[in-house]
Amino acid sequence: MGIIIRQSVKATLVNFAGVVIAILSTLFIYPRFEEIYGFAQFMIGTASLFVPFASIGLVSIVVKFYPKFQTEDKKNQGMLSMLLISFLIIFGLFLLTFLVWRFPIMDWLKDVGVDKQSRIPTYISVILILAAIIIIRDILIAYSNSNKRIVVPQLITQIGMKIFMPVAVLVFGIYELSKMELAYSIIGFYSVVGILLVLYLRYLGVFKLVKPNWKFLKPTDKKEIFNYGIFSSFNQMGGLLAFRIDTIMIPMLLTFSSNGIYAMMLFLSNVIEIPTKAVRSIAAPIISESWNNGDMKEIETIYKKSALNLAIPGIAILLIIWFSFDSIASISSDPDKLLAGKYAFLFLGIGKLFDLFTSVNDQIIVYSPKYKYNLIFILVLGLSNVILNFYLINEYGITGAAIASCIAYLIYNSIKLLFIQVNYKMNPFTSGLFKVIIIGVLLTTILYFIPKLHFPILEIMKNGIIIAFFYFPAIYFLNISPDFNKLCNIALSKLRSII
Repeated sequence: MGIIIRQSVKATLVNFAGVVIAILSTLFIYPRFEEIYGFAQFMIGTASLFVPFASIGLVSIVVKFYPKFQTEDKKNQGMLSMLLISFLIIFGLFLLTFLVWRFPIMDWLKDVGVDKQSRIPTYISVILILAAIIIIRDILIAYSNSNKRIVVPQLITQIGMKIFMPVAVLVFGIYELSKMELAYSIIGFYSVVGILLVLYLRYLGVFKLVKPNWKFLKPTDKKEIFNYGIFSSFNQMGGLLAFRIDTIMIPMLLTFSSNGIYAMMLFLSNVIEIPTKAVRSIAAPIISESWNNGDMKEIETIYKKSALNLAIPGIAILLIIWFSFDSIASISSDPDKLLAGKYAFLFLGIGKLFDLFTSVNDQIIVYSPKYKYNLIFILVLGLSNVILNFYLINEYGITGAAIASCIAYLIYNSIKLLFIQVNYKMNPFTSGLFKVIIIGVLLTTILYFIPKLHFPILEIMKNGIIIAFFYFPAIYFLNISPDFNKLCNIALSKLRSII
């Protein structure tokens, strides 16, 4: 867990820096131009939906099979070249197939009432270009993660997006530029990200476009990689249908403005899982390697420790945002727009919190010998979520989309928990996790009954102080998480040295 903790802490700090920028944007920029922001999220979400079809699991293949491409002296056999060549072939075939079936698909979406506004046909060309660039970006990120370097890629992608998006929304909003121009600016941003990732990998000395050694792979290896890629693609598609379809369906059923408000709530709920992204990014290659080595004890250790260490900040973040929501909205540039999404945030937050409790269960299944079962789980869930979104959005607007996502998180993670328990006799639950949940419930009670202050900044500070002086000390002095205590001791030691 040592490298996981070190890289995760660094990545989390990077992400929190991005959160500060994004919070300011959510409060003062996006509410003024929520339609533009909603359109940008629609573009990125729709392009991401095409990725599984146009990449056939290339990104997952990087992490899963990276160890196989390492000789004893740790020199790869042209894996990166193989990936990029494979991408060109796969994307070309996808593009040809899509162009043949383009009009029947678009007509069907409109006939069944999913794309009432004909959003996809209007922007399909730029969506396809963006999908291609996203695939290349994700391959480069996965390659860096496989080399156990996650901080700089996150700095480039996460912080970069947090800076680019508000600037783009502000510029296009003030100067009233067209949506198509905004779409091209998004393509430009992702292209720059890809170039920076290439430069970083070259700096690390791992970006080597050498002639691929196809003979290095045995026929059985090629078959395994191909089959894994196919199943990973369906897994990714199901995941997008389960957890990203809302930002695509809202503008198709409602408006870009509604999608902008929902996207702001989605961002606030995503703050809860900032530590999760860091932990899962660095844990994935280690879990993959542990499966190759048959080290079940290491996998179980990561499973349990990750759940506990993710729950601690997750509960605190959810509570401080929820109990400070009205105050946060009141200091924004348009309080009514944020308040319109209050209960959407609550349902999204509950779903994200349960996702933290279940830790790295997705990574355990995806890199296990029984990874194919995940396909069944996620496809059923994805299709169910599309149906839920269709009916709940029409009935309850953006709150309905949040309810659908919450149900998706609860069902999907429960299925994965049961599967891992039955097949591998392990789960993420420990006495420490239940203690953290109990402390969180007590803290919720305290925050609920303490009178609210009428000054927004003071109210937010009050909630933060209660968490800082009740929640975290309780966890520390009860010694619930050795990793948490270790980090606290390091922080206290540095503080004493400064004082």
